[in-house]
Amino acid sequence: MAKAGKWEQALQVARSIWDAVQRSFALSSVAEAMVKAGMKEEAQRVLQQALQVARSIWIWFAVKRSLALSSVAEAMAKAGMWEQALQVARSFEDASWRSFALSSVAKAMAKAGMWEQALQVARSIWDTGKRSSALSSVAEAMAKAGKWEQALQAAKSIEDELRRSEALVSIALAMLEKEGKGR
Repeated sequence: MAKAGKWEQALQVARSIWDAVQRSFALSSVAEAMVKAGMKEEAQRVLQQALQVARSIWIWFAVKRSLALSSVAEAMAKAGMWEQALQVARSFEDASWRSFALSSVAKAMAKAGMWEQALQVARSIWDTGKRSSALSSVAEAMAKAGKWEQALQAAKSIEDELRRSEALVSIALAMLEKEGKGR
């Protein structure tokens, strides 16, 4: 009961924030904490509220609106709300913001072990830098899970040379770490 009261208090504080961008960020943050505490269903309801708040931000404040929507998409992905996260990320008219949001979703998918979906999302990103960053994160997550061949394939598909090199180094280090634990 006491824990439920703390969550409700946190939500009341978040909902009381006048600025819609900050209110959306706060609701997303509370939802992420709820997911970590095993309260996934409650978090999903809170994220729907955060999405409503983010969408209510006037279009004249495009950057603020985009920041809020990106934050919600990322939090939805971390909460396992994959379809909703992708829907929000793909809803951006601006290709740069869409790339930013899709990169966050792809990284969350990779952390959750959804390799193929993460690769598919990462490869769909328009912006080369964001695509390279997402592919690098996917490759690194695959390597940490011992998916060496898939990780190498993903890393070799990275266009940015520096990102590709960093991913390959991470894969090599993950292989060595795994080898050291295997002894």
